[in-house]
Amino acid sequence: MSRNNRILGFVVAAILVAGAALYALGPDEPSHAGRPLSEWLEQLAAPKDDDAKTSAEDALKAMGKTAVPRLIAKLRARDSDLKEQIELVARLQPWFNVSFSRASAERARAIKAFSVLGPAATDAVPELRRTLEEGENPKDVAETLAQIGPDAVVALGEALQSDDPNVRSAAIHGLDVSPFTPTDIADRFLILLADDNSIVRFHAARAIFHHPGSPERAVPALIARLDDDSNLVRRYAARALGAYGASAAEAAPKLREISTNRDEDARIIGAALSALERLENRL
Repeated sequence: MSRNNRILGFVVAAILVAGAALYALGPDEPSHAGRPLSEWLEQLAAPKDDDAKTSAEDALKAMGKTAVPRLIAKLRARDSDLKEQIELVARLQPWFNVSFSRASAERARAIKAFSVLGPAATDAVPELRRTLEEGENPKDVAETLAQIGPDAVVALGEALQSDDPNVRSAAIHGLDVSPFTPTDIADRFLILLADDNSIVRFHAARAIFHHPGSPERAVPALIARLDDDSNLVRRYAARALGAYGASAAEAAPKLREISTNRDEDARIIGAALSALERLENRL
């Protein structure tokens, strides 16, 4: 190895070590049975190993609230420009075996961990609510809140009124997937069907499909969305109408018009045909 290559190697190694140290900074990591939280999180995500998963769940429950600060830090994880450069350099150096977890994987593990903790993580709700509003990954934070319990559902409901459409969309998604969402949530989603952001309207229509509410209010609002500027909104408005079955009979003429329009998007036609089958009790 030439002198220049040796110097380059030392520089690269120093950058990698420094980057790894910076990446590792954060709240003190709790442990259980002599193993740190990060190891238990990796085990929790291990595919097709029920015994390992159960052990990891038991470890998380034992750590309880002490794991929450570290989990919140993982939810805020993002791949910085420095980290991406470090990983690029590492991949170009076959003699230096180093691995960094991608931020998306870190966040996914944190979400899974919060789902295990459930209501035991209720004290984290205020901090997660701030992270939802201020962070860069609102959808992941909303999914986390969705797993915690009724107090977290209240926080998601507050976020429906956020000034940020990304936060509103994330809050709808969280309420859509939460097992703690109240049965009358469709009324809140209906309001957002008229949002000025098309992505928010799409999430609202999809959530109504999963949580249909009173047809006398929902059906006219969904029919109006069949003329939306967004194809996604139109498709999910049609699907949501199908969820009401015969109660959405007044939507049939518009759905037939869409289903016979050869210039229409094929996915919207498919959604309209499926809805018609449900309206006419053919499914």
